[in-house]
Amino acid sequence: MNNSPLNSYLESLELKQLPSAASPSQWGKLLLENNSPFASSTPNQKIKIVANIYSKLSYLENWFKKDLGDLFGSTKEISPAVIPFQDKTFQPLESLEQLPAFSLPGLPLNNYYTSSIIIAPVENGEKMNLSYHRVQKISKNKVVIRVVKRHLYKLLQKNGGKLKTAIVFGASPLVSLAAAYPFRENGTDLQRLGGMNNKPLEVFHLDPLLIPASVNIIVQGKFTGELAPEGPFVDLTGTRDKVREQPVFEVNTIYARFNPILPMILPSESEHALLMGFPRLLALRKAIKPLVNHLRGVSLTPGGSGWLHCVVSCNPKSSIRQIGQTALNTHKSLKRVIIVNEDIDPNNLQEVEWALATRFQPDKDLHLYPGETGSSLDPSSKNSITCKWVCNATIPPDQNPANFKKLI
Repeated sequence: MNNSPLNSYLESLELKQLPSAASPSQWGKLLLENNSPFASSTPNQKIKIVANIYSKLSYLENWFKKDLGDLFGSTKEISPAVIPFQDKTFQPLESLEQLPAFSLPGLPLNNYYTSSIIIAPVENGEKMNLSYHRVQKISKNKVVIRVVKRHLYKLLQKNGGKLKTAIVFGASPLVSLAAAYPFRENGTDLQRLGGMNNKPLEVFHLDPLLIPASVNIIVQGKFTGELAPEGPFVDLTGTRDKVREQPVFEVNTIYARFNPILPMILPSESEHALLMGFPRLLALRKAIKPLVNHLRGVSLTPGGSGWLHCVVSCNPKSSIRQIGQTALNTHKSLKRVIIVNEDIDPNNLQEVEWALATRFQPDKDLHLYPGETGSSLDPSSKNSITCKWVCNATIPPDQNPANFKKLI
């Protein structure tokens, strides 16, 4: 029986049960054809595969029983509690051949794990970095990992490209979210998790690492200092990401719970967008609140891949231009900001378009910011240089609001 925190979370969802799959392309087909939370299993029923489990903020806020802004607003730190590694709960696996990866039929993506969290030592002792990285299987005991120029990249550079780390799958919802959150690069990720949960995070000591005890699968090994081609991949925007030379990770040991849970994340869809975008969403809410009398909500829109386009619904206090510029400065990858009154639901794009149609005049309500640094994920930008824009779709302050209200 699997008594991990992730399993408890899954019981709070309405998981669609799907037939087993036996190959990477069959797993990819299931991902492409199902956009709601689902569960499946390997043919031998030994590994449970789940997907779309973090595809809506409501799933997580119902589980935590609080707003994610409140959860991640805590700066409290509590040191982790080391507990004995649970030999009766975990079993060794022979190789990566026992962990299903997926490929997307007809698309440029082959043999990937996408829910992989890398745990890397920052210093000896309790300091660890947790971060998501896509992982491409290249043999039964080697993978190549996409490492962007953030904290893990710096740690690899500091250690000459060689570093003992672990790849984990199926962590608790709290650890899964925290691995996507940009904590300060000081190695206090585990301590911040303890503070958020108001008690020490239980961890295993698997030298030289501290591993959250909630995980379902632990792949221990090391970055070898070698590079290998990684990709192609499907980016957050649904466009093709190129092949690059990336660091190789060699597997030493694999441990899995009995009946382990292995999540799969379909790139460019809602779960990918939520995990990547929610820290920026929280930052936008925090930055905009002082500028408005009331903030109904902020949305990173699906059409903007949960990353490039934003809608702010509010009762403004500061100027619309200032609110828009604050949003652009807070989330540097934003390309477009639409600001609407609080009678408009920022998550209802039909209402947002209606506000644009009835409350917006481009000659006076459109603010352009050419030559700005934007997102490398925008293929229309040139070396990430783009033109950003803010649309004021609020009721003009010198007009009678009654003339702008939707009656039906």
